[in-house]
Amino acid sequence: MTVPNDSELTQSEREAVEEMRRRLAKELPRKIYDENFLFYRFLKARDFDVDASEKMLRKTLQWRKENNVDRITTDYKFSEVFVPYFTNLLLGTDKEGCPVYYIPIGDYDVKGVHMAAKFPEMEKSVLLFIEEGEKFLEKQCKKLNKRVTGFVFIYDLDRLTFGNATHKKEGCKNVGTNRETEPQNINLVTIVAVSLVVGTETGIETLIKLLKMQQDNYPERIKSFYMINASSIFTIPFSILKAFLTARMLSKFRVYGTDGWKEDLLDLMDADQLPAFLGGKRTDPDGNPLCKTLVNQPCKVDEKYYMHKSINSLEKSPNVKKITLPRASFSEVIVDVEEAGSLIEWEFETKTRDIGFGLFYKEMDGDEERVVELVALRRLETDDFSETGMYKCEKVGEYVILFDNSYSWLRSKEVFYRINVVLPKEHENNVKN
Repeated sequence: MTVPNDSELTQSEREAVEEMRRRLAKELPRKIYDENFLFYRFLKARDFDVDASEKMLRKTLQWRKENNVDRITTDYKFSEVFVPYFTNLLLGTDKEGCPVYYIPIGDYDVKGVHMAAKFPEMEKSVLLFIEEGEKFLEKQCKKLNKRVTGFVFIYDLDRLTFGNATHKKEGCKNVGTNRETEPQNINLVTIVAVSLVVGTETGIETLIKLLKMQQDNYPERIKSFYMINASSIFTIPFSILKAFLTARMLSKFRVYGTDGWKEDLLDLMDADQLPAFLGGKRTDPDGNPLCKTLVNQPCKVDEKYYMHKSINSLEKSPNVKKITLPRASFSEVIVDVEEAGSLIEWEFETKTRDIGFGLFYKEMDGDEERVVELVALRRLETDDFSETGMYKCEKVGEYVILFDNSYSWLRSKEVFYRINVVLPKEHENNVKN
């Protein structure tokens, strides 16, 4: 991906950048306001349509605010489940100074990640990974005194079998074993390790969400994807993804079977940076060509982290209540809060399908009772994991948790739930401990 310096922009491109800056002047921090390349990236993603680019950037600014993205590198750390999947990914830089990441997809414990991680946790881990990459790019720009454009990903589909892609294979192999065996790969996985719950409807949906998050909020940050050791069945999930990705994003993919990619990787990186097993000259200090001290070696996720309903069903837990909601009905659970600052904690799951959930507060407005929405009513699926949450109560009084099945005209729902009120002193002790 070639990006011109500011002096190399055409007159119309410079005018577009200045127009974008003018429209957003009152809403951007100084650091962003002065960054021509940011405006250029959003403009290029929308073919220099200023109106469309402005709309895209405004959505990103709102998204960053809602997800606290600017603080994620200081406020969030990878959970123990994800550490093996987000560490030791950086091989080095390509010949233009762009970071190159190696993702050994075939060695991932797809089942373990799926059983232990909810999508919000995956999303935060991806955001942390991307934001750390953004900081690396900034350092590279200063170090090289030039603009470094984006990321390069090498995804190795070797040993990605039908079994591990569909949660049927037990265990996993370490990086570097049986590299000469015939690959039995079936799926495309991109962006991050944890999107590897591919081979199922949930996996494809997760992958699409993560790809679109990258595409919509970090435009023109992907330089290229190298998909190596891909089999012919690769076309199946790829055809699904095509419907959700822009032509510009799809143009960044370079797909290889078992041959041809080593030569292209040598064109990408200097041989002394590229590991020997990928066609370069780099080895471990002891001469091992598999570079085990450099390359990520994920292994099986410990079952102690499993949260999936098939392992830890709320239905079988203590102090759980059950309600059955007929079709087109709803049920209210009254929670009395006697001390301001208390927390209402909840956890629930349905036997099948989704259920509406919301939290409300009843207060008196003169002689009339008024219901205030605190947690917006929305439909939630609990097919894989129970839904958990909490709310800090600023007022004493009567709170209402609503389980809503009024939208369903065909099916009744069984809901298993437990609700707990934590007093301020209890909460303080829990935090200290």
